[in-house]
Amino acid sequence: MSRPRQDEVWWGEFPGGQGPSYLVVTGDQAIDVLRTVLVAPLTRTARSIPTEVSLGPDDGLPTECAATMDNALAFPRSMLVRRMGALAPEWRSAPCATWSAATGC
Repeated sequence: MSRPRQDEVWWGEFPGGQGPSYLVVTGDQAIDVLRTVLVAPLTRTARSIPTEVSLGPDDGLPTECAATMDNALAFPRSMLVRRMGALAPEWRSAPCATWSAATGC
């Protein structure tokens, strides 16, 4: 199984069932040494606010959705079980901008 990489979307799995998809936010240099990575959950309820990253078919996903940086969380890397897609190259800077909007940094 491949390892998650920054800007990829992965399906999460919880004990006893599956959870939503997540956009991986943690940088590639840290992913290989961390057991827990920072992810932003995806939702189909896109609000077009500065703290969301829009994703859809161009990113390999079946439908339009948004990664919500306001709801970012630390997630066990081992529970990211299936790669769903990745941000298109021209949008790879979007998570940084939305993270800044979410945190005020």
